[in-house]
Amino acid sequence: MTYFDHTTLLLVASLLAACGPGEPSDTDTDSEGEPTSTGPTTGEPPTTTSSGEETTGDPPLVGVECEQLAGPQGSAVDWYLRCGGKQHEYVNGIATDAAGDIYLAVELRVFDGAQTLKIGEFEVKPGEFSDILLIKLSSAGVPQWVRHFGGPMEQGVSGLVACGDGFVIHGWASAGSLDFGGGPLDETYIASFDFDGDLRWSRSVPLLGEDARVTFRAMACDDAGRLALGGEFEIGADFGGGPVEPPQLHDGFVVTYDAAGAFQWVRGFGSSGDGSRGRALAFAPGGELVVTGSFNGTVDLGGGPLTADAFADMLVAEYSAAGEHLWSRQFGGAGGQDGTAVAVDATGRVVVGGAFFNEIEIGDEKFVNENPEDPEEGASAEDAVLVELDASGALLGSQHLATPLNDRVLDLSFGAADSLRFAGVADSAFSLRAFAGEEQTWEWSEMQLMSFPRAAWSGEGAVAVSSAPEGDVDLGSGTLGPHGGVDMLIARIRR
Repeated sequence: MTYFDHTTLLLVASLLAACGPGEPSDTDTDSEGEPTSTGPTTGEPPTTTSSGEETTGDPPLVGVECEQLAGPQGSAVDWYLRCGGKQHEYVNGIATDAAGDIYLAVELRVFDGAQTLKIGEFEVKPGEFSDILLIKLSSAGVPQWVRHFGGPMEQGVSGLVACGDGFVIHGWASAGSLDFGGGPLDETYIASFDFDGDLRWSRSVPLLGEDARVTFRAMACDDAGRLALGGEFEIGADFGGGPVEPPQLHDGFVVTYDAAGAFQWVRGFGSSGDGSRGRALAFAPGGELVVTGSFNGTVDLGGGPLTADAFADMLVAEYSAAGEHLWSRQFGGAGGQDGTAVAVDATGRVVVGGAFFNEIEIGDEKFVNENPEDPEEGASAEDAVLVELDASGALLGSQHLATPLNDRVLDLSFGAADSLRFAGVADSAFSLRAFAGEEQTWEWSEMQLMSFPRAAWSGEGAVAVSSAPEGDVDLGSGTLGPHGGVDMLIARIRR
């Protein structure tokens, strides 16, 4: 049995097409919207300054406070929390641990002024341009600790993933302006922390030339703490094993590090175009690594040249734990196609999520976006697709996920008993799904969370969700309004 046989795929598509914005249950009785406590728990560590040093917190705390509401009785919303000030707060990474605690990587951007922000009892004073916040919330949304890192010029964070007994982030900062405690970092960086927010290791990725660039777009970690990152780079970089240069100006890549941050291997895509990239990664049970993304022109992922049909094709490849090519495939057609998410189950079976604008050809199937980018018809700019492959890369099945508006797969993962978990966009609403074999067991969607949505599954019982709204948000217990800029909104959704 495959996870996506004909019956299952038709069920997925029909459910996505029927899904609309989430509504409170008819049985909801609690509409008071009383805020829950956002204060710290006993024994939590003090806040830190922009250099990462602890402060006592003795002076009175002033500034904009976070607001939290419990979800309506009988609804899937457990609670929702909004924090922000005049500056912009973007949640660029979210993860959970086994206890259900939530970890956030937040980038503060100052455009039209800044304002002191209170997260529970922790005070944050934004710097000149952009800063980094690392935040831990309990499963009830109570702030446990806040780490604030800044300095002159810019410091940014672009991703976060749970990794072993901690988490890893990546980002970019002005040269020499960022230090998590392991020494100054040079522009593109990777850093690992334990669940108490203490640094385990950090490293830079040196660039080879004034105009060189590395952009991380994907990150994954296995049970042993082994880390993989993917993205694209220009001109050249040293990921840890010596200089790497693209065949032309641009190339996609995958790189891995061990649990201590030591370099293992890097593979370029051998691209002749300027648009190849790794966009999603997943480890297989034996330590193999699967990557999906897109490319134009020609690439050689290790199995011979692949040439894009038109603008860009979806790519999928698997490498051994030592970085050796095992198999690779492309899926193309007219217009552009992109691999956006990937998951691997306990048997090595692969499910890939993708997006396309015009059409995509998968085996003998051709899926067409009937009316792309027609604003007068209210049609979708892109449609989504799911592709299932066996452990050797052979095609098992595929399905077009299409609704009248936008559809996109943002994240895929497998839970207990290899139940598939889906986070994405369906009919221009943020959507969560869970599947057990051929049966969809749960779904929830909400149009108000469509601004930079992210999700992290907390075991089998809940999902932590983040968004970056500018306007009002009401998930059933009352409105949480804007604080001046783009705010961070966190919600816990029960299954």
